[in-house]
Amino acid sequence: MKGKEQKEKHMFIREIEQEAIVTEPSLRNLCKSNQCGNYNTNWMCPPGIGTYEEVINRLRSCKDGIILLMVYQLEDSFDLEGMNKAFSLFRGKLDELIEDITLHIPREELLCLGGGRCKICDTCTFASGEPCRYPHEAIASVSGYCIDVNSTVTNAGLNYNNGPNTVTNIGLILKRPV
Repeated sequence: MKGKEQKEKHMFIREIEQEAIVTEPSLRNLCKSNQCGNYNTNWMCPPGIGTYEEVINRLRSCKDGIILLMVYQLEDSFDLEGMNKAFSLFRGKLDELIEDITLHIPREELLCLGGGRCKICDTCTFASGEPCRYPHEAIASVSGYCIDVNSTVTNAGLNYNNGPNTVTNIGLILKRPV
């Protein structure tokens, strides 16, 4: 989208019940195929994020939460620059939403999930074997938690597929047990 301002076509923030979040163990294989380049590189993607059983137990221990879905218009289906810009804008909105929620709920009581790898640190400590510097601020990968995004979004009464030349990003903010 050279020279054009990227804007969201639609933005939705909805409550989501725990039961509406659909997981699928086979989705872990997508992470292992490393098509995104994040597998085995950081604490918030597999395998650093934990085994399938560990992430499902962590996820299922949470209470209901909020889903953020943003749809962006692209120039065409090959508009990688537009996709990257949309993702960056989405992460900014997700960060704002988390910040607003933490005015009422401590950040360590939230499980926050978004697309892609965590971007808090320029260099993750995963490669050095040191623990995560900001475990309560990190945003974990939706894919790493084996969440079936299409089914989960549908269960929330939203659409994941929003027509040609669009990209859809989602995030989840769930309340951890205290």
